[in-house]
Amino acid sequence: MKKFFTLIAAVALAASVNAQTTLINYPTSQSGITLHNVDGQISFATVKIHTNKDEVPCIKIGKSFSAENLVVDNFVELTTEGGFKKGDVITVSGVFNNSDNTKKAAVAFFTGEVGAKAKTYHTTEQFINSKLAADDPTEEQITLAEDMPSVKFGRSGNTGACVVKVTVVRGGTSTGISSVNAAAAKKNGKTYNMAGQEVSSSAKGIVIKNGKKYVK
Repeated sequence: MKKFFTLIAAVALAASVNAQTTLINYPTSQSGITLHNVDGQISFATVKIHTNKDEVPCIKIGKSFSAENLVVDNFVELTTEGGFKKGDVITVSGVFNNSDNTKKAAVAFFTGEVGAKAKTYHTTEQFINSKLAADDPTEEQITLAEDMPSVKFGRSGNTGACVVKVTVVRGGTSTGISSVNAAAAKKNGKTYNMAGQEVSSSAKGIVIKNGKKYVK
């Protein structure tokens, strides 16, 4: 009987540790998403992916969030009651759709009010060109390094960016890698464990390499 209750307690503890709260869940819901759209260049729309074979919802961002390094009123703002907390995990993926594959599109996460200096703390990898590529949009995770009243992001690049997924989750198991370390992980080809520590490329279990999770 003692072992039985011990097992129940262990299961309850594990469930508590792994409990997650989804704060933002696009495209399932538009709740908590505000489009700052002074020039009419940002909208809830659709975009074709998989070499234009499939059409999916997106947040279309057609103009940059800054001019001369000052924030302009062209960006997406995420909000939740009580604000976002250190450790909240943002997952984002997107595409651009253009016949010219030399174009570039991504999104940048930044702080700063309209008219103030924009401070970028994370820029995603370049989105894939869904008109020419059959691949699924690549998901990227950013773990907030500090509390924030809201999360803002805007277009980075020289053509329109289409965000097909953006979620913010609190609690549970995350990569443990901060935005700075995540960027390094994508670019340097090194392997990390779920705690964000660099490990051997032969390490077993769930590992992260080039911004993606693998099970070995």
